[in-house]
Amino acid sequence: QSSSSYYGGDARKDTAGHRAVVAVAGEGGALSNQKEALAFAILSQAVGAGAATKRGKAAGAFGEAVNCAGGDAPISFRALNKSYSDAGLFGFVAAADGKDIGKAVDFLVRALKSGSISDKDVARGKALLKARTIAKYSSDGGLIKEIGRQAALNRTVLEADALVAAIDGISLQQVQAAAKKVASSKLSVGAIGHLANVPYASELA
Repeated sequence: QSSSSYYGGDARKDTAGHRAVVAVAGEGGALSNQKEALAFAILSQAVGAGAATKRGKAAGAFGEAVNCAGGDAPISFRALNKSYSDAGLFGFVAAADGKDIGKAVDFLVRALKSGSISDKDVARGKALLKARTIAKYSSDGGLIKEIGRQAALNRTVLEADALVAAIDGISLQQVQAAAKKVASSKLSVGAIGHLANVPYASELA
């Protein structure tokens, strides 16, 4: 079986209204490479997996980008990290008023393409990922779902403590390598809403 190839591209749908939701992603980590997949999972937490609101200031590179772009404009965002058997996507999803979304995407893409991540952000990313892992295993429903997902994708199931240890075992250099991989890849853009100010993938190179 040949591995999947990633090429980038656009998927856009203009709709009525003044809001826009935009997803931008580059090449991420495949589940077939567990260490790289974990490095991208840490990176997603490190760059900012939360939402920035008018009053809240989000941490990480994505949070800082949104804080710079937004001013008083409410912009919500989250990191996007999808690992499949032999390919992955990494980037962000942002939502804002159509007049503000272009600037938000511009600043977030700069953060995505910077290819750099600090040791402080990586430490925070590891702590957040471990907390999420433990929370998932602590509920019966979460445990069953996680075991099923691991078994289907990896054909192996890691206990919570083994997964936490695996997260701890990922080095700063491995997370930085993940950041550089997505930074050097072609980007894809998916967008819906008021798209007059949303760039095309070719404009983000």
